[in-house]
Amino acid sequence: MNVGILGTGDVGRALGKGFIALGHAVKLGARDARNDKALAWAREMGAAASAGTFAEAASFGDIVVLATLGSANESALTMAGVETFQGKILIDTTNPLDFSRGMPPKLAISGDDSGGEQVQRLLPAAQVVKAFNTVGNAFMFRPKFPGGPPDMFIAGNSDAAKKTVSEILKDFGWGVVDVGGIESSRYLEAMCLVWVLSAMRGGSWNQAFKMLKITSTETSLFAVTRSHGPTWDESVALEEQPAWAEHAAFMDGLFAEGFVVLVGPLEGAAAALLIARAANAEQVRSRLEADPWTRMDLLRTAAVAPWTVRLGSV
Repeated sequence: MNVGILGTGDVGRALGKGFIALGHAVKLGARDARNDKALAWAREMGAAASAGTFAEAASFGDIVVLATLGSANESALTMAGVETFQGKILIDTTNPLDFSRGMPPKLAISGDDSGGEQVQRLLPAAQVVKAFNTVGNAFMFRPKFPGGPPDMFIAGNSDAAKKTVSEILKDFGWGVVDVGGIESSRYLEAMCLVWVLSAMRGGSWNQAFKMLKITSTETSLFAVTRSHGPTWDESVALEEQPAWAEHAAFMDGLFAEGFVVLVGPLEGAAAALLIARAANAEQVRSRLEADPWTRMDLLRTAAVAPWTVRLGSV
């Protein structure tokens, strides 16, 4: 794949190096084809790298990366030629930062607009995807953190374009969180300021965002097999406190008494413990999905038919 990068700063050079490491060809674009930084970078990177003007880089790229200062976006895109971006994916890495009052910067565009939206309006025939704007250039390619790979938040109007950019991000070593249309750039550009403020207060720029989720295995129900028993009849409600695994002795006692224990979706610090009898597992599952928090204020026992329990996701 050919990648055109508009901008010769740290971000443009870091992303270009990453693309080349993955086997792509990269042209770094500047206002002047004789830009010293672009030419030096191309010599350092080897045969897969080249330098040129904004227009040459935009024409070269199957995908184009916008890596200028946010305040220079319109000028750079105009110099590249709006028609050059027809049908192309443009990865917008920029943030509209205002440093006129020093550090920390402010957003020059906020409220009901964003830099990403302005780029999309400037290039109506392009598929703009906001990405790479919430981390420093040192960690853009194959970031290594003790907590595992961080997540890159993206926004754009084209699902197909976001799928392509997501694959690029995964190759770059990132998890991906899609936050919707290009208007969500308003929040991603604000996230850049969160990243900056956190770094300034903490005294280190070595940080990145990660979205933590409960996985499907943690939220699955558990299958049951019936020894014998009547039809559905809920017999006891839910525990309100910590996860079910911390109640092993309690659950063992219930098993011994013939109760069926189903673990429902985890929510916060609590786990749903539904103790019931049922004609089949489908009825149990549909009941849980309809109301996983049935009567959490009460735990009562009742006579139930004997059941056996088989652990495993359903």
